[in-house]
Amino acid sequence: MEKRKMGGSPEKAYQSARYAILFLIVLTVVNIIFRVVSIDRYFVSSVFLSYFAVTYFGELYQLGLGVAIAGAILVPYVLAFFLSKKKPAWMIVALVLFALDTLFVIAMMFLLKQIGESPLSMILDLLLHAFGIFELSMGVKYREAATEEADAAEEGAALPSDEDGEYREVSGVVAVSKENGKHTLEAAGVVRFYENEVVIGSINTGSALLIGAAYSSPTERMRFAYPEIARARFTKKNERTVQIDLTDGRYAYFVLTEANRDLLASLLYEHGVTIEPFAE
Repeated sequence: MEKRKMGGSPEKAYQSARYAILFLIVLTVVNIIFRVVSIDRYFVSSVFLSYFAVTYFGELYQLGLGVAIAGAILVPYVLAFFLSKKKPAWMIVALVLFALDTLFVIAMMFLLKQIGESPLSMILDLLLHAFGIFELSMGVKYREAATEEADAAEEGAALPSDEDGEYREVSGVVAVSKENGKHTLEAAGVVRFYENEVVIGSINTGSALLIGAAYSSPTERMRFAYPEIARARFTKKNERTVQIDLTDGRYAYFVLTEANRDLLASLLYEHGVTIEPFAE
């Protein structure tokens, strides 16, 4: 995966761009408030068009109208910040909007020159807008890689990305979770048997699945050493449904195909674990 030259991962570069949007929103809101309460202060690292709206319409018409227009200009930025977390196309929206805002800054500088005033008074605005465009451009550049990286981190690393050594695998496992006393289907998965530990994961998404009382999400990784197995047994439902109870209270619960039932049993037996029949 391509890395940002400045040193972080694509996901970090993307998040930096998202928080740049938030930074612009917050400072612009502060500028609007300062204008409303007649405080003669102004943060240049903000959305200039919004500040111009509250100033221009507030002075020529009504302050409320200026605030309303300034707020409306900020709405797409707010949407871009929140929606870009899952929909990277919104980062492009933010970049286009801020590029247009930068063009407005340049136009105002030319206007100041035309009326005989120094455009240098807005040079800091322009420089900070250029930096904002750079940040958002990095967000656009890494948007796809960043969301893929974030999804992988949320779901768990693909097996066996962080494992060394050989393993034997039982595929075609159907993992289920237990909610409100009922077991519900989650995903097709695998059980991989390493020399010292067992890892349960998913085939189709590469995420690790964990079904256990100690976890709040079924997408967390389930790893355990053989000595941690307190009991492995078939459930009352049928002899393809296996529950492995661990000594710390976690448990794995999954359904096997007919062929994999025998393979799983033999692999556990090799490490001193016998699958017990269901008992009341």
